[in-house]
Amino acid sequence: MARQLKERNTVRIGTGACPSLVSFAWRDQTCRGKRTWPSVVSFAWRDQTCRGKRTCPSVVSFAWRDQTCRGKRTCPSLVSFAWRDQTCRGKLTCPSLVSFAWRDQTCRGKRACPSVVSFAWRDQTCRGKRACPSVVSFAWRDQTCRGKRTCPSLVSFAWRDQTCRGKRACPSVVSFAWSDQTCRGKLVLFPNLFFL
Repeated sequence: MARQLKERNTVRIGTGACPSLVSFAWRDQTCRGKRTWPSVVSFAWRDQTCRGKRTCPSVVSFAWRDQTCRGKRTCPSLVSFAWRDQTCRGKLTCPSLVSFAWRDQTCRGKRACPSVVSFAWRDQTCRGKRACPSVVSFAWRDQTCRGKRTCPSLVSFAWRDQTCRGKRACPSVVSFAWSDQTCRGKLVLFPNLFFL
């Protein structure tokens, strides 16, 4: 009697006929799990989907977090890979006379300027050490040729306004007036005219 009651209340569950590629879930009597996926993909038991271990190009690694292909990307040999934004940047080849600026990824600095000119790193221009005539010095402040200008031997060079003045040759009987650059003063009077 007890045996008959047990058979009556027994429901045939488990080992349900599921495809061979799928295991039977005893909890909710459904076919799931152990599903066949491509060999390059693993099966996620949590949500029964195909994810993870996805095949990405050999030059790219697989990001488990968002299931995308990223990182380890092949960039040209002259360029490094930026992991942060997944782009190719840095180590860019610039002409040998130019250095690479990592900050803004541009070619600048160490620019080839004529040998008589130095390179200004601040604004990336050629300036300074400019070749001026040998008699003239170079003014770094405004990048012009001035100073040390050759003036006639009897005249000194005025640095302030870059002109030739002073020490001008006046007749020996006349002194040179620096104020207005003229010959005046120290006039020689004849003795017989002294008391006139």
